[in-house]
Amino acid sequence: MKKFSKLKKCMTVAAFVLVSCNLFAALPPLPQSIREIEAILTDDFLKSPEMTAETIWQIQKTETGYILETTHFIIPIDMISLPPKNIGPIQFEMQFDVNNLIAKEEQISS
Repeated sequence: MKKFSKLKKCMTVAAFVLVSCNLFAALPPLPQSIREIEAILTDDFLKSPEMTAETIWQIQKTETGYILETTHFIIPIDMISLPPKNIGPIQFEMQFDVNNLIAKEEQISS
């Protein structure tokens, strides 16, 4: 009876450890990308008066972040990974690179 009890405790602990690892692990690439794109779409920059008349045409992943293409602009977005404080999804900061924003009219005429 004691052997069964020890085995049951070991199995319970092992199951808890496995479940805990999965709950606190970094996200797979697709869910992480979704999290980043949701952060872009809900950022205050896109709610600014200058951007509310724009339509988003495309969001494209790059090596350093994303490129957001709207009706009139191409906007680089830098995604900066933060050092992990604990186990979990990759934490990040993003910066809309308005200094390198490209007006589409400029791009077409070049």
